[in-house]
Amino acid sequence: MTAVANQAVALMGLLQATSQVHVIATRGITGQDDLSASLRTLFKFDAEDVLDVYGGLRGLRLGIRVANDLFVQKDFAGHAPAVRYAVELLGRERPIARDGQRMAHLQESLEQISNRYGLAEDDAIFDAGCIDAIAGVFEQTLSRDGGRIQVIGAREHLQREANFARVRALLLAGFRSAVLWRQLGGSRLRLLLGWGATREAVRLSHDMLNTVADQ
Repeated sequence: MTAVANQAVALMGLLQATSQVHVIATRGITGQDDLSASLRTLFKFDAEDVLDVYGGLRGLRLGIRVANDLFVQKDFAGHAPAVRYAVELLGRERPIARDGQRMAHLQESLEQISNRYGLAEDDAIFDAGCIDAIAGVFEQTLSRDGGRIQVIGAREHLQREANFARVRALLLAGFRSAVLWRQLGGSRLRLLLGWGATREAVRLSHDMLNTVADQ
Protein backbone atom coordinates (compact mmCIF):
# COMPACT_ATOMS: atom_id res chain seq x y z
CA MET A 1 0.00 0.00 0.00
CA THR A 2 1.14 3.56 -0.70
CA ALA A 3 1.78 6.11 2.04
CA VAL A 4 -1.44 7.93 1.12
CA ALA A 5 -3.42 4.67 1.23
CA ASN A 6 -2.04 3.88 4.69
CA GLN A 7 -2.91 7.37 5.91
CA ALA A 8 -6.41 6.96 4.46
CA VAL A 9 -6.87 3.75 6.45
CA ALA A 10 -5.95 5.55 9.68
CA LEU A 11 -8.36 8.39 8.80
CA MET A 12 -11.12 5.87 8.20
CA GLY A 13 -10.38 4.35 11.59
CA LEU A 14 -10.62 7.79 13.18
CA LEU A 15 -13.94 8.53 11.46
CA GLN A 16 -15.29 5.13 12.43
CA ALA A 17 -14.70 5.92 16.09
CA THR A 18 -16.06 9.47 16.00
CA SER A 19 -19.12 8.46 13.96
CA GLN A 20 -20.04 6.02 16.71
CA VAL A 21 -19.59 8.75 19.30
CA HIS A 22 -22.18 10.82 17.45
CA VAL A 23 -24.61 7.90 17.05
CA ILE A 24 -24.40 6.98 20.73
CA ALA A 25 -24.87 10.61 21.77
CA THR A 26 -27.93 11.11 19.57
CA ARG A 27 -29.52 7.65 19.45
CA GLY A 28 -28.07 5.81 22.42
CA ILE A 29 -26.93 2.81 20.34
CA THR A 30 -24.09 1.54 18.18
CA GLY A 31 -23.37 -1.72 16.43
CA GLN A 32 -21.47 -4.18 18.60
CA ASP A 33 -19.23 -5.22 15.70
CA ASP A 34 -18.27 -1.61 14.95
CA LEU A 35 -17.69 -0.89 18.64
CA SER A 36 -15.48 -3.95 19.10
CA ALA A 37 -13.54 -3.22 15.90
CA SER A 38 -12.70 0.29 17.10
CA LEU A 39 -11.83 -0.69 20.67
CA ARG A 40 -9.72 -3.61 19.48
CA THR A 41 -7.31 -1.16 17.82
CA LEU A 42 -6.20 -0.04 21.28
CA PHE A 43 -4.77 -3.48 21.96
CA LYS A 44 -3.03 -4.17 18.64
CA PHE A 45 0.45 -3.64 20.00
CA ASP A 46 2.31 -5.61 17.30
CA ALA A 47 0.24 -5.22 14.14
CA GLU A 48 1.72 -6.51 10.88
CA ASP A 49 0.57 -3.45 8.93
CA VAL A 50 -1.94 -0.62 9.17
CA LEU A 51 -4.89 -2.71 7.95
CA ASP A 52 -4.09 -5.34 10.58
CA VAL A 53 -4.64 -2.70 13.28
CA TYR A 54 -8.30 -2.66 12.25
CA GLY A 55 -8.72 -6.34 11.48
CA GLY A 56 -8.80 -5.84 7.71
CA LEU A 57 -11.41 -4.13 5.57
CA ARG A 58 -14.31 -5.76 7.38
CA GLY A 59 -13.16 -4.16 10.61
CA LEU A 60 -13.35 -0.76 8.93
CA ARG A 61 -16.79 -1.07 7.35
CA LEU A 62 -18.34 1.93 9.04
CA GLY A 63 -15.24 4.10 8.66
CA ILE A 64 -14.94 3.28 4.95
CA ARG A 65 -18.57 4.20 4.33
CA VAL A 66 -18.30 7.47 6.23
CA ALA A 67 -15.05 8.37 4.45
CA ASN A 68 -16.66 7.53 1.10
CA ASP A 69 -19.55 9.88 1.92
CA LEU A 70 -17.08 12.65 2.77
CA PHE A 71 -14.35 12.27 0.17
CA VAL A 72 -16.24 10.77 -2.78
CA GLN A 73 -19.89 11.76 -2.36
CA LYS A 74 -18.98 15.10 -0.73
CA ASP A 75 -21.70 14.71 1.91
CA PHE A 76 -20.09 16.89 4.57
CA ALA A 77 -23.26 18.02 6.32
CA GLY A 78 -24.34 14.46 7.09
CA HIS A 79 -21.20 13.79 9.11
CA ALA A 80 -20.38 17.22 10.55
CA PRO A 81 -20.34 16.09 14.23
CA ALA A 82 -18.06 13.12 13.48
CA VAL A 83 -15.69 15.38 11.55
CA ARG A 84 -15.64 17.92 14.40
CA TYR A 85 -14.72 15.24 16.95
CA ALA A 86 -12.04 13.95 14.57
CA VAL A 87 -10.54 17.42 14.18
CA GLU A 88 -10.50 17.88 17.97
CA LEU A 89 -8.72 14.56 18.44
CA LEU A 90 -6.15 15.46 15.80
CA GLY A 91 -5.54 18.70 17.69
CA ARG A 92 -5.04 16.84 20.98
CA GLU A 93 -2.72 14.28 19.40
CA ARG A 94 0.29 16.54 18.85
CA PRO A 95 1.12 17.65 22.40
CA ILE A 96 0.27 14.28 23.94
CA ALA A 97 2.19 12.18 21.39
CA ARG A 98 5.26 14.35 22.00
CA ASP A 99 5.10 13.57 25.72
CA GLY A 100 7.04 10.31 25.90
CA GLN A 101 6.22 9.73 29.56
CA ARG A 102 2.50 10.12 29.01
CA MET A 103 2.51 7.86 25.95
CA ALA A 104 4.44 5.20 27.88
CA HIS A 105 1.89 5.41 30.69
CA LEU A 106 -0.92 5.09 28.14
CA GLN A 107 0.56 1.92 26.66
CA GLU A 108 1.22 0.47 30.10
CA SER A 109 -2.39 1.13 31.14
CA LEU A 110 -3.74 -0.51 27.99
CA GLU A 111 -1.47 -3.53 28.44
CA GLN A 112 -2.78 -3.95 31.97
CA ILE A 113 -6.38 -3.84 30.71
CA SER A 114 -5.52 -6.32 27.95
CA ASN A 115 -4.06 -8.76 30.46
CA ARG A 116 -6.91 -8.30 32.93
CA TYR A 117 -9.69 -8.89 30.40
CA GLY A 118 -7.93 -11.23 27.96
CA LEU A 119 -8.05 -8.88 24.98
CA ALA A 120 -5.15 -10.33 22.99
CA GLU A 121 -7.47 -12.47 20.85
CA ASP A 122 -9.28 -11.08 17.81
CA ASP A 123 -12.64 -12.31 19.16
CA ALA A 124 -12.21 -10.69 22.57
CA ILE A 125 -15.41 -9.47 24.21
CA PHE A 126 -15.58 -5.90 25.49
CA ASP A 127 -17.92 -6.07 28.48
CA ALA A 128 -19.06 -3.16 30.63
CA GLY A 129 -16.18 -3.47 33.08
CA CYS A 130 -13.62 -3.46 30.29
CA ILE A 131 -15.20 -0.42 28.60
CA ASP A 132 -15.25 1.41 31.93
CA ALA A 133 -11.53 0.71 32.33
CA ILE A 134 -10.78 2.04 28.83
CA ALA A 135 -12.88 5.13 29.56
CA GLY A 136 -10.80 5.68 32.68
CA VAL A 137 -7.62 5.68 30.60
CA PHE A 138 -9.19 8.30 28.34
CA GLU A 139 -9.82 10.50 31.38
CA GLN A 140 -6.21 10.12 32.51
CA THR A 141 -4.75 10.76 29.06
CA LEU A 142 -6.91 13.21 27.13
CA SER A 143 -8.99 15.03 29.73
CA ARG A 144 -6.10 16.14 31.90
CA ASP A 145 -5.48 19.29 29.91
CA GLY A 146 -7.08 21.15 27.05
CA GLY A 147 -10.55 20.76 28.52
CA ARG A 148 -13.14 18.14 27.69
CA ILE A 149 -14.21 17.30 24.18
CA GLN A 150 -17.78 18.57 24.05
CA VAL A 151 -20.04 15.80 22.76
CA ILE A 152 -23.43 17.04 21.58
CA GLY A 153 -26.42 14.75 21.88
CA ALA A 154 -29.59 13.86 23.72
CA ARG A 155 -29.39 14.21 27.48
CA GLU A 156 -31.22 10.95 28.13
CA HIS A 157 -28.53 9.07 26.21
CA LEU A 158 -25.47 10.89 27.52
CA GLN A 159 -26.62 10.65 31.14
CA ARG A 160 -26.57 6.86 30.97
CA GLU A 161 -23.31 5.67 32.49
CA ALA A 162 -22.88 2.88 29.92
CA ASN A 163 -23.20 5.32 27.02
CA PHE A 164 -20.90 7.85 28.67
CA ALA A 165 -18.25 5.15 29.08
CA ARG A 166 -18.65 4.00 25.46
CA VAL A 167 -18.21 7.56 24.23
CA ARG A 168 -14.99 8.05 26.19
CA ALA A 169 -13.64 4.65 25.14
CA LEU A 170 -14.37 5.42 21.48
CA LEU A 171 -12.70 8.81 21.76
CA LEU A 172 -9.58 7.03 23.01
CA ALA A 173 -9.81 4.66 20.03
CA GLY A 174 -10.11 7.71 17.79
CA PHE A 175 -7.03 9.19 19.42
CA ARG A 176 -5.16 5.97 18.67
CA SER A 177 -6.04 6.36 14.97
CA ALA A 178 -5.01 10.03 15.07
CA VAL A 179 -1.60 9.04 16.45
CA LEU A 180 -1.28 6.33 13.80
CA TRP A 181 -2.20 8.77 11.03
CA ARG A 182 0.53 11.15 12.17
CA GLN A 183 3.06 8.32 12.49
CA LEU A 184 2.30 7.34 8.89
CA GLY A 185 3.18 10.84 7.71
CA GLY A 186 -0.26 12.41 7.85
CA SER A 187 -0.65 16.15 8.31
CA ARG A 188 -3.38 18.66 7.56
CA LEU A 189 -1.29 20.28 4.83
CA ARG A 190 -0.56 16.95 3.14
CA LEU A 191 -4.22 16.02 3.39
CA LEU A 192 -5.25 19.24 1.66
CA LEU A 193 -2.57 18.99 -1.02
CA GLY A 194 -3.20 15.30 -1.57
CA TRP A 195 -7.00 15.40 -1.31
CA GLY A 196 -7.44 13.75 -4.71
CA ALA A 197 -5.11 10.87 -3.88
CA THR A 198 -6.86 10.32 -0.55
CA ARG A 199 -10.23 10.37 -2.30
CA GLU A 200 -9.02 7.69 -4.71
CA ALA A 201 -7.70 5.54 -1.85
CA VAL A 202 -11.06 5.83 -0.09
CA ARG A 203 -12.94 4.98 -3.28
CA LEU A 204 -10.81 1.88 -3.86
CA SER A 205 -11.31 0.76 -0.26
CA HIS A 206 -15.07 1.22 -0.64
CA ASP A 207 -15.10 -0.81 -3.86
CA MET A 208 -12.99 -3.56 -2.27
CA LEU A 209 -15.29 -3.65 0.76
CA ASN A 210 -18.30 -4.13 -1.49
CA THR A 211 -16.49 -6.93 -3.32
CA VAL A 212 -15.64 -8.67 -0.05
CA ALA A 213 -19.23 -8.26 1.18
CA ASP A 214 -20.56 -9.92 -1.97
CA GLN A 215 -18.40 -13.01 -1.49
